[in-house]
Amino acid sequence: MAMDNLTIVKELDSRYAVVLGFCTKGDLDTVYDNEAEAREANGGNAPSVGFVIVDRTISAWADFAELAFSCIEDALRCYQEHMASPGAKPDLLCMPLDDELALTLIERDPSNSTMYAFGFYDLKAQQPLTSIPNFSTCNEALSYYEQALKDWEDGEVEDDEEFAITDFSGDYAFLNNGFDQDDNPIHIFGWDFRTAEGAFQSQKCPEQAASFMNCTSREAKRMGAKVPLRKDWDSVRDIVMYEVLQAKFAQSADLAQMLLGTGGAKIEPHNTRHDNHWGSCQCAECAEKEKENRLGAILMRIRETLKQ
Repeated sequence: MAMDNLTIVKELDSRYAVVLGFCTKGDLDTVYDNEAEAREANGGNAPSVGFVIVDRTISAWADFAELAFSCIEDALRCYQEHMASPGAKPDLLCMPLDDELALTLIERDPSNSTMYAFGFYDLKAQQPLTSIPNFSTCNEALSYYEQALKDWEDGEVEDDEEFAITDFSGDYAFLNNGFDQDDNPIHIFGWDFRTAEGAFQSQKCPEQAASFMNCTSREAKRMGAKVPLRKDWDSVRDIVMYEVLQAKFAQSADLAQMLLGTGGAKIEPHNTRHDNHWGSCQCAECAEKEKENRLGAILMRIRETLKQ
C-alpha cells in the first residue's frame, strides 16, 4: 500500500487515520487502495467510496477495522471502541537515533498505564525490535545503543547473525504470500495460482480450489474464511504452506536467487494481529506469548535446501 496515494480524510492520532477506500458497488468488504483497480473489479463502472482506518506504522488497513464504512461516523465509532480497549494506545516515538533506529516509549504492563519502558524501533521496517530487551530508563537504553555501536565498529558483531527480516515489503515483498505472480503463476494442486496465499487458502476446501486461482491475497483470505473447512485442516495446514512455498521458489529461478540473497538472516514476519503461529505479534498483549514463526521457519528451511 502506497501511503502517498491515499486521501486522508481525518487524522486520528500519530498512528491511525481515516482515508478514502474504493469498493465495488454494494460491497464494502473488498477495499482497494486505488480507484483504477476498483473500477476494473467493478466491470469498468465507477466504484463506490468507503471510509477505511489505516495504520500508518505498517502501511496497511488497521487490524481492528479491515473493512470500509459507509460513513465517517461509523469509522470514528470503530476507532473509539478500539482505543477504549486495554493496551490500545499507539506507540509513542521518542527519539530518533539515526536514519534506521529510534527509541520508543512502550507500555510494560497493559493493565497499568503508568508502567512504561524504553525500547527500540526500526524506522525502515516500521516495527519494534523485539530481539533487544526493554529498559527502565532512557539512559540505560542509550548506553546499550552506544555499546552496540562500539561492538559493531570493533567487528564483534556478525551481520548475518544479528540481521532479521521482519517486514515483508519493499526489497522483501517477494517473501509475502500476497506477492503477485500473475506473470509467473504457481502451479500446484493441478491449478495455476496468482499468489501463494491463493494456493494455500484453496486447500481449505479443495473442491473449490479453482475459484482461488486469480485471487489477490486479501480476496483469498476472505474466500477462505467462507468455504466449508476440511476437517483435518489444523493438522495439515503447515504441510500445505510448505508445499506451496516450495513450489513458489522451485518454479522461479529469480525468486530462488532472491531468497538465497537473504544469506543467513533470520526471517520472522512481525504483525499486530495476534498471529504467533505464522509469525510474531508485536502487541503488548502478546509480549510474553510464544512466537512459533512457522512461516519464517518454512522460508528458512527452503532457503537451506536451495543452497544444496
